[in-house]
Amino acid sequence: MGVAVVVAAGFVGCGGESAGGPTPAAQSSSSPLRSDAGGADSGGGSDGGGEASGRTPNLPPENAALEAPDFKDYTGIKYETDQGAQETVRFFFDAMYYGYATGDISPFQRIADESACEGCAKIINDVGAWKTSGTYLTPSKNTTLSLERMQDEDSYRGRTPIYYSFERSAAVKKTVDGKSENFPQQKYEASALLAWQNDHWEVVAVSWRRKATDE
Repeated sequence: MGVAVVVAAGFVGCGGESAGGPTPAAQSSSSPLRSDAGGADSGGGSDGGGEASGRTPNLPPENAALEAPDFKDYTGIKYETDQGAQETVRFFFDAMYYGYATGDISPFQRIADESACEGCAKIINDVGAWKTSGTYLTPSKNTTLSLERMQDEDSYRGRTPIYYSFERSAAVKKTVDGKSENFPQQKYEASALLAWQNDHWEVVAVSWRRKATDE
């Protein structure tokens, strides 16, 4: 089915959206995905700590009404199984977009190992900057296309590799000064390494790209 191939260890960095918003980022040579395309989006469950636990002030009603992703909606996420790791990756992206829509990054921090995952730390900082400037993303939805465990490699050092393909619905980035930027519906594919630590799964490396239209 054309599952992404992990080409090297490390998963340095991750996909993202252009400065100031969910946009494509270049693939690193150590990315788990082939470099024939590049890009991604940004946008973040329940408890979790961090300075950015509050929401962006003066959100429109549709954003203010958003509820944080909840573990109960991700079957098996609390267990040290392949299914638990897969559902954690799905939660990761739902929590990311929730963060960009509300300024609340605490759900995302719940399953992201900031000390190990450069891309995770970048997203957390980015959402914080959005919150400070009063910028937000309109609510969006991720639809799962494929979600599975990839084959182990010695370079993963016992960490669990997961492949995730999804489609993000159209969204709009808005700012307090009335400016906006449209993000059309888009398909993405991602690969992540996860570790079972602190009694739950945590993403320790991640990379994703925009899928070509003919894929």
